[in-house]
Amino acid sequence: MTRCDAGRLMAASAIVSAVALWWEASCWYKRGRMISCWDFVITVRARVRMQKVIRRMLPLWVSRFDGGGAAQIKFTSSDVIVFTPPKSGTTWVTHMCHQIRTHGGALTFEDQDDVVPWIDRLGTAYLRGTRFNDEPDAPHEAAPRVFKSHAEWKDRPQGTYKQVWVFRDAVDMMVSVSRFLPSLWAIERPLSEAEMCSFLLHAGDVEAAISSLVAAWDHRHDERLLILFYEDILEDHLGTVSTLARFMDVSLTPAELKTVVEQTTQQAMLNHHLAFACVKQARNAYAAEGLALDPAKLTGKVRRPTGGKPVLPEGVRAAVGRAWQHLAAQSTGCADYAGLRAAKGAWAAQ
Repeated sequence: MTRCDAGRLMAASAIVSAVALWWEASCWYKRGRMISCWDFVITVRARVRMQKVIRRMLPLWVSRFDGGGAAQIKFTSSDVIVFTPPKSGTTWVTHMCHQIRTHGGALTFEDQDDVVPWIDRLGTAYLRGTRFNDEPDAPHEAAPRVFKSHAEWKDRPQGTYKQVWVFRDAVDMMVSVSRFLPSLWAIERPLSEAEMCSFLLHAGDVEAAISSLVAAWDHRHDERLLILFYEDILEDHLGTVSTLARFMDVSLTPAELKTVVEQTTQQAMLNHHLAFACVKQARNAYAAEGLALDPAKLTGKVRRPTGGKPVLPEGVRAAVGRAWQHLAAQSTGCADYAGLRAAKGAWAAQ
């Protein structure tokens, strides 16, 4: 082969690689996994930093139980699992469920993981020190048993339990993640809200949330499945508690219902901030890095209002819209998340 032929071959190879990269980027863009090509380029270092953080956390998430912690639980027909994408109302709804089953009992736990186990991480170093980490099937404080999970629909554990699925606007979800994780995982150089949106979109978190929403919506007629939207809970706190109580087959007196609502307000939960701050999770994450934790510096799962609005690229919501069109528009008949919320309200009113 002559030098000229070798040059042509290298040029052809470069063209093929460029076309393949363009095609892949085009697919990502259409699926909403890229805000724009320019954003993808300028946020590459931030995404790499976040990938390093996740690789650092991975050993803490390995369960010593065969099949994971959830496989050790003998689920019953009265059990309730609250499924949500991250930062979509998990803490709030699981606390409502706990308050309902205790009929508005006083908040006595130090860490919410001690009363509502996170089944995805049981048996791991990350949940070391929590009540159910070594005994996933241990008795609960009250009936019915309540669990939480961030698993996607396709990865749900087997069993005959009841399912509560909670969803939230994807942009708000991503912003909340960016504010919550740095203090929890000891991230020295946190991503900005815009960078976190870029990371989560490309990592497929938004696609996963929408896919689970579509699957849950397809099963909305199942009497053992309940779909809630975070924004609807904000608008009708009392109605949500009443709906959850009926779904859980727990009868509350008017006085108990009032107490449950009062004890699941943002302010009531902020009064017990550390109980909802994942202190044990954070302590284990910090210890793995040889760091000491100051619990007072944890952002926590219930944040105090800041009044500040996130500064995001204009294309973030458009990317979420493309993801919706790719995954949900045709199957749900709704143009966007807000449209599905409205459809759910109309369906529930029938």
